[in-house]
Amino acid sequence: MTKHKTQKRKVDVMTSAVFLFAAVVMMFIGVVGTAFIGKSYAVGAAALPTTLTVHTDSTFGGKVEAPGLILIRDSENTPVVFLTDDFYGTDASGTRYELYCLESKKGMPNDGTYTKDGDLTSQFTDLGIVYIVTNSYPNNNSFMPGVSREYKKAVTQFAIWYYQDLAKGTPTNVDGELDAVEKQAILNDKVYGTTIVDIANKALQAKNTGEVVDTLSVDKSQITYRISSDGKYFESNYIPVVANNNQFRSYKVTLGQNNVGAELINEQGAVVPNGSTFGTTSKFKIRVPIDKLKELNNIDLTATVTGSFEHKQVFAYRHSSGVAQTALVAAFDNVNKDANLDLHFNIPTGPVEISKQDITNSKELPGATLVITDCNGQEVAKWVSTDKPHYIEALPITTDTCKYKLTETIAPEGYEINSESIEFEVKDDGTVTKVVMKDNPLTPTPDTGMNIPMVVYVAGGIILICGIAIIYASVKPKKED
Repeated sequence: MTKHKTQKRKVDVMTSAVFLFAAVVMMFIGVVGTAFIGKSYAVGAAALPTTLTVHTDSTFGGKVEAPGLILIRDSENTPVVFLTDDFYGTDASGTRYELYCLESKKGMPNDGTYTKDGDLTSQFTDLGIVYIVTNSYPNNNSFMPGVSREYKKAVTQFAIWYYQDLAKGTPTNVDGELDAVEKQAILNDKVYGTTIVDIANKALQAKNTGEVVDTLSVDKSQITYRISSDGKYFESNYIPVVANNNQFRSYKVTLGQNNVGAELINEQGAVVPNGSTFGTTSKFKIRVPIDKLKELNNIDLTATVTGSFEHKQVFAYRHSSGVAQTALVAAFDNVNKDANLDLHFNIPTGPVEISKQDITNSKELPGATLVITDCNGQEVAKWVSTDKPHYIEALPITTDTCKYKLTETIAPEGYEINSESIEFEVKDDGTVTKVVMKDNPLTPTPDTGMNIPMVVYVAGGIILICGIAIIYASVKPKKED
């Protein structure tokens, strides 16, 4: 027994050691891997540093290939296109930002600072540059899988220069940001050149397509109105807001001035403040207290739907020397832009009185479940009748092609259900629309079953007793004298 305990204790110690070693290895991988795993540099405009300290690394991330990082070679394996330095900047906290060159013919700075410059941003960046920054290194983690970061960065840099020449209309056989011989080498290269040209062409397409104009829409034909189940409100159905692109992030609804006490309702059925924000897939509805409509024949209400759309913006930085190349920071700002949609709810209404009666005496008949539907079959009101007519303060007026139907779904006890719906219209002249539906009492039917009257049972019992007495008398022995 002692031996087994000792063995178990040894196993436990070994197991603990293995787990401890694994934890240390994972922590080491986490720390070291952070420097190499691609990550997004999406930051807010206020978070982007105003200035950056410039750095160059001639070893290009520890990889030395004199006279620098060789990217493209000719058919004789002679370097044609290469980069001499890894180019980046750091902010005051030491955070690293990848930098790209926007002016290849200017000198590379060895020190100094870069300052964010709105004028240079407007001059050197466009939708094509935004496309490259957001779809290559370091912001796209799936960019060139299995390739080291220095080559990813080099491909991105040459794509920027190649794109600049495409955007300016500079032919491939004419020197531009890239010399003609460099561009020809890129076109002939099947290792990295294909990727460079592909990114640049897609960036040019993004520039020529232009930024999508953000719009919102609401299908008004799908908006319906009903009386709430508690009979206190006149309300719309839940209204979805649709955007024309996937940059849509949220929207808010602001009700305008109204004299009907309109309220904004979220999908949980709760009243929310005017101007509340909703998610892209959330819906809202508006409702008006019935009491507010007693003296009105028209609901006139406006609402503004303001959608927030997220757009990416990149930034250019100028060097403190004034003569060094302009730098592009490989980070982008998610800028929110708004798009408005104005809605106008103009709903002429009229009052309605529904009377449920006994057909035999025209008295009000309580206990019937009644439903009003519109011409699309949508339920607009539902209630149980009482000993008084049911009064609805406001229903939207009807048209010649779209009228209401009154239907009985449950009949009062002792009455036949009225299987015929009554069609009616509501006018905008302020008059009360009166609708009467009558039910027939159930007619008693003869009982053809085996319910025998009590007198039959009694008579049968008497006959049975008499029969027994006769039989008993006839078989009883007589006494002898």
